[in-house]
Amino acid sequence: MGAFIIQAGDVRRMPENSTMLIHPTTGGMQGRIEDAEFELAQRKINERQYIRVVANRIKESGKSDITEEDVERIMHANGNNGTYFTAQEALEYGLIDEIV
Repeated sequence: MGAFIIQAGDVRRMPENSTMLIHPTTGGMQGRIEDAEFELAQRKINERQYIRVVANRIKESGKSDITEEDVERIMHANGNNGTYFTAQEALEYGLIDEIV
């Protein structure tokens, strides 16, 4: 959730010795089939929002002309475990604005 939350900032900062993981949304489900179906539909909506926000913020940085499909590939890379970015990589990619 942190990679999504940081995108809400006016200035996105990341400590020099940290990493950012862009990964698929996760969660658990229990209850009736109808509950699980509702939860799955909601999670799909949430993941699309996450992808859209990250792609738009990267584009706004001017560092990449990334597409939503590119963000989705990054999220689902490495056997659906996502992709880690160092602070420097996140800056170069446009995921953040400053390293602190």
